[in-house]
Amino acid sequence: MADQPMGYYNRLDPNRACSAINYGALAPNTFELQHHVINYMQQDVYHGMKSEDAHQHLTTFKEKASPIKHNGVTEEQMLLMLFPITLKDNTKKWLNSHEPGTFTTWEALSKAFINKFYPPSKTARIHHDIQTSNKDPWKL
Repeated sequence: MADQPMGYYNRLDPNRACSAINYGALAPNTFELQHHVINYMQQDVYHGMKSEDAHQHLTTFKEKASPIKHNGVTEEQMLLMLFPITLKDNTKKWLNSHEPGTFTTWEALSKAFINKFYPPSKTARIHHDIQTSNKDPWKL
């Protein structure tokens, strides 16, 4: 988004998604995230720090979000709506750096998240460290 010419944002179609996530149409005035749901989901936020585990964040997120149901809202839509509120700092900047409507499925969003915050190079480095270590890999 930062590479857009000046005036680009003034020409945005007001009917396009306002964020990188497009979760599809909802019936007007039928759904609103309640404060207690937002507070519950924000108990486990991801900042994108090296000490954090992106896979664990997704696992915890899905465990917490999957039981949240609302008539007229699919599980996919719920995941797409709730995920941004669990992101802070670098991860929020990353999500907001995408074009409006980039992510339309949970699969696409979660894959992009993992590729950014737990890239294959990190897995390879950890695997290499375990293989070359004299320590018991179960005690690392």
